[in-house]
Amino acid sequence: MKQLFDVEDSKSKCPPEKLYKKGVNFKKRVVLKRGKNGVVTYPEQLNPRVLHVMTDKIPELRDSFSVNGFDNINPPPTIKVDPNNPNRFIGLSGYHRDAAAEQVGWDTMIYDIVEFDSPLDERKHRSGTNKHRFPSIPNTQDDIVKQVKEAITCKEIENTDIEVKKLISELADDKTAAVQKNIFKKFREHVSSSSTIRTYHTQGGSNSTEEFALKHNLPYGGDKNYASSGKLGYLTGIKTPKTSLFDAKNLSMEYNGADVEICSWIKDNPKEAPAIYKQREEWKNKFDEFIKEDCEFIKYIAKKCGYDIPLNKLVENHPVKFKGFMAQDISPNPTDNGNPKEQGLVDMFGNKLAI
Repeated sequence: MKQLFDVEDSKSKCPPEKLYKKGVNFKKRVVLKRGKNGVVTYPEQLNPRVLHVMTDKIPELRDSFSVNGFDNINPPPTIKVDPNNPNRFIGLSGYHRDAAAEQVGWDTMIYDIVEFDSPLDERKHRSGTNKHRFPSIPNTQDDIVKQVKEAITCKEIENTDIEVKKLISELADDKTAAVQKNIFKKFREHVSSSSTIRTYHTQGGSNSTEEFALKHNLPYGGDKNYASSGKLGYLTGIKTPKTSLFDAKNLSMEYNGADVEICSWIKDNPKEAPAIYKQREEWKNKFDEFIKEDCEFIKYIAKKCGYDIPLNKLVENHPVKFKGFMAQDISPNPTDNGNPKEQGLVDMFGNKLAI
């Protein structure tokens, strides 16, 4: 199927000179062959989104293309010349529109060819093209977090609160201040502001609790690693894990009264040693108080049933057990060939615990 595009009408209704911010240089608006026999490639690894292409969103775009064609009031997808092949192009925006065009059978697409003043300008452009373009899908908070992480990894910005917040405000300027604040909080759950303090997240992959559990053969997610570790447990940064406690007690009953191990890390604003020791002490005290309160309720119910059970006995036999903190201090240890000071599970002072 050959889809016709009107470049001049597009330029009239959506002028390229009004589209691009400083650092993005418009070169030409063109119609090019797309798809497997085309000259435009959309590399998955360069997609600014965490979920790459959200397939459940494609039908809306496909149906719009099928019924209305390409609406020239909308900006075309952007591309750049492939640095390895001047006769080909790399897609910068329009991953979902490319997928929708494939489904509707288009073998061409209208594009804007652009260049950039810097790699960071390109990153900002990639992410920025997902802001309120219809029909398209806005960036999620996780998409913004991903872009900030990659900007730091690629040394486009420094890992300081000021630079991170500035980039978030630019990438998420279509979102409220409260949402931007939450994006920053999510980011700090992935990447600590300190170069010597590691943090963890629960979404899988690098620096995740799952990665840590598998590396050290620890239980996580209840019984997800039971076959290998022979244990039940959760890794949590929450001081009073009510959901985990409820799940843990049910899990313990399911496994004939087996203990359920809790390992943790300092999630909110972890500080460099020795301040992190105090944070861990406070975390552990909160956790112990949480378990004690649960046992006080059990004692109350038991007494209603005619049994007066000592509180310390209930605490001692409670199936949820705290096992230690996940290593966070990665400053080099001069007495251990420069390896991280903390490894595996540690106590509140960073001393390694047996697993």
